Amino acid sequence: MVSNFVRLPATEIPLGENSRKQFLNIGSHRRARRSRTEELEVVERRAEGASETARTREDSVLALRVAGLRKTPLFRGLSDSELDEIANAAEEVRFSRRETIFQQDDPVQFVYLIVAGTVKVTQLSEGGKEVILRLDRRGSLIDDLADASQVHASTAQAIHPCSVLAWDASAFEDFATQIPAIYRNAVGIMLGRLRMIEERFCDVTTQRVPQRLARLLIHLAGQTTQGALDPVGLSREELSQMTGTSLFTVSRLLSLWAEMDILTVDRKAVLIESLPRLLRIAQAVAA
Repeated sequence: MVSNFVRLPATEIPLGENSRKQFLNIGSHRRARRSRTEELEVVERRAEGASETARTREDSVLALRVAGLRKTPLFRGLSDSELDEIANAAEEVRFSRRETIFQQDDPVQFVYLIVAGTVKVTQLSEGGKEVILRLDRRGSLIDDLADASQVHASTAQAIHPCSVLAWDASAFEDFATQIPAIYRNAVGIMLGRLRMIEERFCDVTTQRVPQRLARLLIHLAGQTTQGALDPVGLSREELSQMTGTSLFTVSRLLSLWAEMDILTVDRKAVLIESLPRLLRIAQAVAA
């Protein structure tokens, strides 16, 4: 016996309203899951890219820092690996104009090296009068190399906005112990500062005021040959104190040299316009 099968035409099965809504919701949830998955993948890729960019930026900053340290007197002669370790341990700190970095007799907490800007280093006499020891610039160690058990022998103040690298004093003491060249370089820096003070004392006792002031301005401007010169960011009172003369005398000489187009003078700074003419004044033989 042969059965005859009848093929029925395909028809759509009607869905009730609730069933239709459930069907649409399932599709919507699937699309939402796919969308969230794709969004998470995008976020992850962006995070990975940002992390890689941050690492690249950090590596670049570290490389620049190491290159800068290699040129400084304190770290002369150190190997690349030693410089990398020292650079990694430093924190960069910024100070605004006239902001105090540390004060005389404060406990030593950090070792500071100037990255950019100019720092005025002073001491107070027993009578409370401020004495300017020197101006330190980029690459200079501020104060002497001291351990955490000592106090600062001077006060440091930013003349202009400046940046410094700061190391914890105890950690830096470990570096100096492990790397003898740091101590040798520090001793050389201190000897250089002593020679500078001796030269200033000799100028005060043997040179006339115009010579003293001219020599000081050239020294503070940072060069003794033609080229770009830094503005001298000291007040007339500070210049008079450093040259051992009166405020009136310094003001008179600055005004005279400004009229002769040797300098440009304003309330904030002195800029050397003609270095050769100022050098002739500085090198004039005392009568």
